[in-house]
Order: sequence, then structure tokens, then C-alpha cells
Amino acid sequence: LFFDFLPQHAFAGEVFRSGHVPLWSTYSGWGKPFAADPQTATFYPLHAFFYFLPVSLAVKLFCAVHLWIAGAGMFALARHWRMDVAPALVAAVSCVFSSWMMGCLEFANNMASVVWCPLILLTMSKIVEALLAGGTLAAPRIVRLATVLALLLAVQYLAGYPEFVAYTCVLTVAYAFGLCVYRRDYRALGFSALAFALAGVCALLLTSPQLLLSWEFLGYSERAAEIDPTLENASFHPLHLVGLVLPFINGGPGYPGKYWAGTIFEFRLGTCYVGLLPLVLAPFAVFWLRRGNNSQATDSHCFLCAFLLAAAFGGLVLAVGKFPPLYELLYRFLPGFNRFRFPA
Repeated sequence: LFFDFLPQHAFAGEVFRSGHVPLWSTYSGWGKPFAADPQTATFYPLHAFFYFLPVSLAVKLFCAVHLWIAGAGMFALARHWRMDVAPALVAAVSCVFSSWMMGCLEFANNMASVVWCPLILLTMSKIVEALLAGGTLAAPRIVRLATVLALLLAVQYLAGYPEFVAYTCVLTVAYAFGLCVYRRDYRALGFSALAFALAGVCALLLTSPQLLLSWEFLGYSERAAEIDPTLENASFHPLHLVGLVLPFINGGPGYPGKYWAGTIFEFRLGTCYVGLLPLVLAPFAVFWLRRGNNSQATDSHCFLCAFLLAAAFGGLVLAVGKFPPLYELLYRFLPGFNRFRFPA
């Protein structure tokens, strides 16, 4: 944070205030493209804190605002999924103060990207539900929601960690596809896909000042070819699930200490603590029924439980990296997957 991200933002602020765009930096090695590097997140709107305020104040506001966005987004998503206020608050607090989110305070791009995921999933869920409900008023509402979705996807990309855009899109598309198939409404499925595609195109256009520069820069970077997925020191061993109960049993954040011996080299890559209360309450979710015995609400709840359990299991299977063969198979045969690293 202090030796990489803050100097970048301070430099960008100086250049912007002088009336120019920071296209080149003379402070990295013998000079390198600046705005073209997506990790500088030069055009991310919330980096305006660094462009117009003292760095010491900007970093406090930056972290506080992003943690608030994460909590507010998770709370809104939980309420949209018909949770009462108390469990929705537990979900939000568990998200904001999870050890992974705290670890990401050190890596501002990661945190700034991931906090938009609940709001993107929420917006897509509203689009799907509007299509499933149908009616003459659905079209204007879907257009508005698709516009919001495009803005959210653009902001998430501009935050400077494109991998999280991919993760968010996979989760969002899987949710929309699963819900439409579960309801056997293939018309809604087709229009949901169209809405997401149009929002994606609009997001690409909105981010083109960054995207076009980064696309050219990519050819000169290590990601122009397949990269080392670091399976040896970034695979999540199943025994690390003990960290759900004891967050520091395998080590803590910071350097030069090594975290979790040879399987994970860094705290943020392996930490998974969300608090004991969610772990105690989660098993009861499968028994929860909405008041009034509403069959449609119960049906939606059954799908949601199944989807989230499947997402958690799928994420864990990929996170363990080298231990089962699935990650390596995807790395070899799925186009584009060999540009990713750090399975955990």
C-alpha cells in the first residue's frame, strides 16, 4: 500500500493537476507506460480522493468508503433475497470485517474491485426477476437496470483488477442462468442474456480509454503468453479450512514472514475467516421458510440455498489448485484460463 499504490496515485494526482494525463511514468525502472497499466487504475472515479486531497486523508477515505460499499451492497443483496434485517446485517458485517477483506486493505486494487460484486449481482438479480414477473411495465425497468449494470461493470473494471471482473461475471451469469432454468422460463433466460450482453458492451465503451491502452500494453507484458499459475505456493489445502475458526493459526499478514509454509505464500491468498456467528447460523438456512408459507418465496429460497452451496463448493474445488486435477485441466484446455494465477 505505502510503497506501490499510494505513490502511484500521488503521481497521477500531480500530473492531472498540471493539466495532463499520466501516460508515462519515469519513476518505474527506466520508465514505463502508466495509464496503460490497469493496476494503476488511473481513471477509477474514487481515485479522485488522491487527486484532490492530501494522501494521508485520501487513503483513510478510500478504505472507509470501499468497506462501506461492500457492506451496503451485501446488506442490499441480502434484503433483496428476502432476508430480515438482522440476518442481512450479519451477512454485511461478516463480509466487511472478514479477514480476507482486511487483508485486501494492503492491496487496494483487489479491495476496490471486489466491493462492487454484490451490487452487480443484485442488479442482475433484479433484471431476472423483472423478466420472470413479466408485465407491460417490465421493459422500461429492465432498460434502467441494464444501464445501472453497465455503470457498475465499468467502475469495477476501472478499479484496477480485471480478474475480479471475470469472477463477478461468471458468478452473475451462473446465477441468472440457474434461476431461469430452475423456473423453466427460457424466454426470461434469453432476454437476461441479452440484457447482460448489452450492459457488457456499454461497459466496454465506457472503459475504452483504459481498455484500449491496456490491450496494447498487454502484448509487452508477461500476460501476453500463458503465465505460471503458482500452483506450488498458492493452492488452498483443505486443512486450511481450520482458518474459518482460528484465523491466525497458520500465520498472519505482513512480511518477511512466510504464510502457511509451502502451499500459500501470502495471508490474503489463504485467509477465509468470516466470524463464528455466520458459521453457526448457516446450517439453519436450509430450514428457513418465509413467513406466511408463501410457496413462491419458499421455492426461491430452495434455489438460492442450492446455488450458493454450489458456488461455494465450486470455488473451493478451484482454490485447492494443485491437489485435484481440475484446475490444471482448465489451465491447459479452457481458452483464457492460462492468464490467471493464484488459485487460492
